[in-house]
Amino acid sequence: MRSLFVASMLLLSAAISALADDAVKPPVPTVETWTTSEGVLTLQVLPFSFEGTYDQDNGRMVGTLGDGGVYVGHWGEDSSGNECKTTMLGTKFWGHIAFTFDQARKHFDGKWAYCDDPVDRDWTGDIAK
Repeated sequence: MRSLFVASMLLLSAAISALADDAVKPPVPTVETWTTSEGVLTLQVLPFSFEGTYDQDNGRMVGTLGDGGVYVGHWGEDSSGNECKTTMLGTKFWGHIAFTFDQARKHFDGKWAYCDDPVDRDWTGDIAK
């Protein structure tokens, strides 16, 4: 009976250890390439956040999944049409973005703005094939 108890404890310990190992592994981002109105966009997407790069002036972006499935965040470039008073993403050339993806995640309708202006400029894209 004692050996059965010890064997059970060893199995339980091994199972807990395996679960703990899985729990500490960070999720692997999904990499997506998009053809957009602002050039080619490469996104690394996690369940609740994203970061990416695009073709314009060393373009980069970061953001999170917001209310209603809209991805919101910031873009930044080495230069652009407007220079902001503050720095974001290591540059004074930045603004806000908001992307809404279709259910199949093949198309997005987005908006962007300079600095802290309202997001009212179009940025659309389709998944690259």
